[in-house]
Amino acid sequence: LYRCTGCRLCTQTCFPAVETNQGVLAGRECLVGKSQYPKIVDRVSKAVENNFNISDEPNEERIAWVEFIKNAPDHMYQKEKAKVLYFVGCVASFFPLVQKIPQAFVQIMDKSEVDFTTLGGEEWCCGFPLIQMGMPDKMEKLIEHNQEKVQQIGAETVVFACPSCYHTWKEKYKINAEMLHSTQFMERLINEGKVKFNNGFNKTVTYSIRPGIS
Repeated sequence: LYRCTGCRLCTQTCFPAVETNQGVLAGRECLVGKSQYPKIVDRVSKAVENNFNISDEPNEERIAWVEFIKNAPDHMYQKEKAKVLYFVGCVASFFPLVQKIPQAFVQIMDKSEVDFTTLGGEEWCCGFPLIQMGMPDKMEKLIEHNQEKVQQIGAETVVFACPSCYHTWKEKYKINAEMLHSTQFMERLINEGKVKFNNGFNKTVTYSIRPGIS
């Protein structure tokens, strides 16, 4: 059960009407309940429990990617109030190969004059890894914290570039705010004329074909 990557290819090639992945997750929960799961997954669950991220690094380092942005604002994209909250996610925050995503996205929003902020060190893991490991009961503390931050900021929209964060929030969180993937938010900026292409751009673009997006 723990060898399944969650790609959902099986549902596309065999039984499209059967949510195989849900069966896998249910099976993992059963194994966790019986303490028969591979104990290596405890490393991730303990990292999330202790430092609120999957990297087991000090959570204050979530904002380290901003240091590589030229002319970044003094507030480092962290404001007390904002209409839009950009939830960066663990992977984009801590893994250098992926940090270009938040670096590019915040600059696009900045130039589009979007009133936005990030949570920085106050952002906690969304809980997706715990779901995948069969430990969804350990998510409550994370959910409560992140939901409270949205309320404190007064955000009307929460945006995610990470598809795992996006789907976890859509399915598990309850907030009085709109939740959009970054591609949806970008489309809105383009339609509103806030993002313009100098020489026009009359093409259809596929952002990703991975199950998390499609």
